[in-house]
Amino acid sequence: MKIKLFCLTALLFVAASVSAEEWKRDFTVSAHPQLRVQTNDASVEVHGVPGNTLSARVIAEGRHIGPGEVSINAQQNGDSISIQVKIPERHIRLNLSQRYVRIEISVPALAALDLSSSDGPLRVSGVKGDTRLAASDGSIRVDNFEGNLHAHTADGAIEVSGRFDVLDLSTSDGRITAAVWKGSHMNGTWNLRTADGSITLRLPDDLSAFLDAWTSDGHIDVQLPVEVSGRVEKNRVRGKIHGGGPTLQIHTSDGNITLRSM
Repeated sequence: MKIKLFCLTALLFVAASVSAEEWKRDFTVSAHPQLRVQTNDASVEVHGVPGNTLSARVIAEGRHIGPGEVSINAQQNGDSISIQVKIPERHIRLNLSQRYVRIEISVPALAALDLSSSDGPLRVSGVKGDTRLAASDGSIRVDNFEGNLHAHTADGAIEVSGRFDVLDLSTSDGRITAAVWKGSHMNGTWNLRTADGSITLRLPDDLSAFLDAWTSDGHIDVQLPVEVSGRVEKNRVRGKIHGGGPTLQIHTSDGNITLRSM
């Protein structure tokens, strides 16, 4: 029994002491580059910074970076950068808790982003370009953003804040929290949708919209002026916000909806 316990302790110690491996690469780009990142089992963090350099780093804790384990393919075509990070299926199945892969990238603030992860969270901050985020199993968080944002996850919460022109958020299982800053302008319909979770939206006093909010199983709490139109329903609110404008659609199948002023 003591021998088995010693072996187990030694195994855990060796696994915990495995050092992280890193891959780094810098790309010289213009102020408006395009970045595409694809991964099947890693978290992705992108930060907007001054300058004309796109810096990418992949940190693999408890994994080897190289053929057969963590493969990295990075390509540049003018101002378009593509980075693919893939872990073979067999290594994902044998994953231990202390093993992870993280992708960290700093980009010029005006970069356009297209990020996708099959298993892992997505984080973006300080970016002012058109951004598309897709996660199959992971949360999404966007801070200090400006521009058009499309964010979708099959399983996870979504939390965003910034000045938006386009806002399209959806999750199949998770809550949505959005803080819309003053100066935002609706260039068409905005959509916030979740199949299972609450939605909390904070709006500035200079945003005009036509609100169409409904929940299949929950209640709606509107804490800002809305000029209601049509029939008043228990689980649906339709009306003008600050005189009306493009449609603001908010829908949850199972959860509450809360609208507040910034």
